[in-house]
Amino acid sequence: MILSHAKAVQTYRQKYQAKQGGIISLTCNIDFAIPYNASSEADVAAANRRLAFMFSWFYDPIFFGKYPDEMTAIIKDGRLPTFTPDEI
Repeated sequence: MILSHAKAVQTYRQKYQAKQGGIISLTCNIDFAIPYNASSEADVAAANRRLAFMFSWFYDPIFFGKYPDEMTAIIKDGRLPTFTPDEI
């Protein structure tokens, strides 16, 4: 999905933006998470995992060129792609 969006942005900017004057960006509908008990390591870790899977899943590849560590620690079977320098 991220690579498809990047290609659509590139195509729009190269072929249509000058004529149409439009702006294209990315918007994600996400839920924020805070720990139920900020003193509990388990609650803090759970909130961080939720944020990784709801927010960072979309934005980390765009800003950092990779999926968040919280995700890659759990999803180890190759389902998360890596990005080439050109894709980043």
